[in-house]
Amino acid sequence: MIETFLSNFNLNVTKKEVETFKLYLDILQEWNSKINITSIKSYDDIIIKHLIDSLAVIKYIDINGKIVDVGSGGGFPGIPLKIMIPSLQVTLIEAKRKKANFLRFAIRESGYLQSSSCICETGAPLIISL
Repeated sequence: MIETFLSNFNLNVTKKEVETFKLYLDILQEWNSKINITSIKSYDDIIIKHLIDSLAVIKYIDINGKIVDVGSGGGFPGIPLKIMIPSLQVTLIEAKRKKANFLRFAIRESGYLQSSSCICETGAPLIISL
């Protein structure tokens, strides 16, 4: 299903990228059922309204560049861009602890983004570097 949506927008993905997207979206839906990560709940809508939107800028991203995703929430657009461009340096910034905990968990569980690190300071936004 993810492959179809992405190919409709001329985004070619590898099998590993599709597997990583599926895992990430499964984790998002699991956490979203317990705490409000995103108001969008259906799998198809998450793909269309978050994943596709996140990747709409991909042709403008320098593959050796850096981006900062401020108010990352559910990890959009930072995580999808990192999945598609592994060489991209991405920093996710999220001040809400529950969302930051989700981001930390999703990054750790994906395996594909295993080189991630987390820094948290009380009273300051949580910064997660991929």
